[in-house]
Parts: sequence; C-alpha cells; structure tokens
Amino acid sequence: MAALNAEQAGPGSVGVVVGVTVTDPPDLSSLGGPVLVPGLGAQGGKPEDLRGLGGAPGSLLLPAVSREVLRAGPDATALRAQVSRLRDSVAYLLD
Repeated sequence: MAALNAEQAGPGSVGVVVGVTVTDPPDLSSLGGPVLVPGLGAQGGKPEDLRGLGGAPGSLLLPAVSREVLRAGPDATALRAQVSRLRDSVAYLLD
C-alpha cells in the first residue's frame, strides 16, 4: 500500500482501518495514506489514544465517531454540539 501511495503527489488514496483500541497497532509511518480509526467514544477509545497511532501523521487519521455523535440525539442542537466537542477534542492531530 505504501508503494501505491508513494506514486501520488501528496497523501495517497490507499488506506487502512485500524481501531483506536488496538493494543499493538501496525507500523503506519510509511503508509502515506488515510487511516480510518473507529472506536472513539462509544467503543471506549479516547481522543488522546490517537496520538502517535502506529506512527501515522495525525493529518492522515480519520476518526470515526458516528456512534458517539448519535448518542447525543435526537435533538439537532445536541447533535451539532456533540460534533463540535468531538472536533475540538481531536484538533491537536492537525498540529
């Protein structure tokens, strides 16, 4: 996968899925593509668990938080507030 991504300018389009609660994640430092990261919130993962996940750059991590968002519903205002909280909790990944 890393070889496929290396052929592209910028981040590649070939990615992987690695749960944030995996105790020994694979080395993702040379992947060069997106990493979908399920497991935040409802499944027990915390935003700080994303830091350094498999050595992947934070800008390539895509935290999946749908269950955690839906727990705040069905009120639309509460859903928006939850999305804002979750966004703010992982903003450090872009630093």
